[in-house]
Amino acid sequence: LDAAVQPSLILPSNFATAKQSQLSQELRLASPTGGAFDYVVGGFYFKQLKSGSIDQKIRLRANGFQQQNHLIFADADNANYALFGEGNFHPTSDLTLIAGARWTKFQVSFRNIGQPREPGYAVVNLAPGETIQDSVSAEKWTWKLGARWQMTPNDMIYATASRGIKGPAFNTLATNVTGPQRVRPEIATNYEIGFKGSLFDNRV
Repeated sequence: LDAAVQPSLILPSNFATAKQSQLSQELRLASPTGGAFDYVVGGFYFKQLKSGSIDQKIRLRANGFQQQNHLIFADADNANYALFGEGNFHPTSDLTLIAGARWTKFQVSFRNIGQPREPGYAVVNLAPGETIQDSVSAEKWTWKLGARWQMTPNDMIYATASRGIKGPAFNTLATNVTGPQRVRPEIATNYEIGFKGSLFDNRV
């Protein structure tokens, strides 16, 4: 390649800071076991705060193009709350039927603020003082159903079907007010069947 047209110093500097704090707490109440029915109920709380900054310079020597991406992601706030319960019904000593449910609420917000550029650098994303901010909330019921059969004292087969959710989020590194920032929730449905035990005189 001709040295005159090769990019040089494409990323001469790339600095970032990040700070985050989080708190989570779960409380559970479990019933005694050994009877025809037992259960677990409880609540869950999660809170995360995140802040930081980016100062990234891009320079192409061949055409003189210079860009500085300089912003503060100031208030990334993620919280969710949940109530849950799961019960086990034992119609016989060998068979257990399982049912559970969970209600979760998500609250997410963020704010990015453009910072001043150094002389000679183009503003191609957030201008100094320009702000991107948004918030979103969602709530969802999820569930679990299943059964297990204790064939022998040491061997058990089971099957479950369950649905879960990963809540909404934001691209906290967003640098363009017209670009996408929201990340939609994801719903997952899971099916599982398995065997727990020992075979071949405990060799497997």
